[in-house]
Amino acid sequence: MSGVKKVKGNSYNDGSNEFRVTLWIKAVERWPQHPLFGFGVGNYTYYSAQDWGLSETSTTTHGTVTDFLVDFGIIGLGLFLYIVIDIISGLIVSKQYVLLAMLPGIIICSVIVGAERTVALWLYLIVFYVVGHFCKKNSGISLYDVFRENPAT
Repeated sequence: MSGVKKVKGNSYNDGSNEFRVTLWIKAVERWPQHPLFGFGVGNYTYYSAQDWGLSETSTTTHGTVTDFLVDFGIIGLGLFLYIVIDIISGLIVSKQYVLLAMLPGIIICSVIVGAERTVALWLYLIVFYVVGHFCKKNSGISLYDVFRENPAT
């Protein structure tokens, strides 16, 4: 737990960072109550309100990993991680290094922000999944070939 205090102490005096870490800690402390399947989508806010002594709140855990953990449990988090790993392996096998280079930034931002409820994260993951698997199955075709205006026939 001392590592958490260090992170909280080095948050550049930004209260939102400290609050986010506190939300993550509370979520991980609550998670064992429903470890396999979680609390269900959006239901964790009820327990979060109890933790803060409020009658209600709309606060999530503000982190994709922690949100998946409390909403869907370890099974849901595992499935999400499987999808991300499958996308990464598809991009590596198909040698789509430009897309692969973009993926860590998207994933890191989603871990910090809690982007699992945003369209952007899912849109990126779907596009990367489709492109990676398309290029893996059609190894002789590059993204340039797919998107150029006058493809060679």
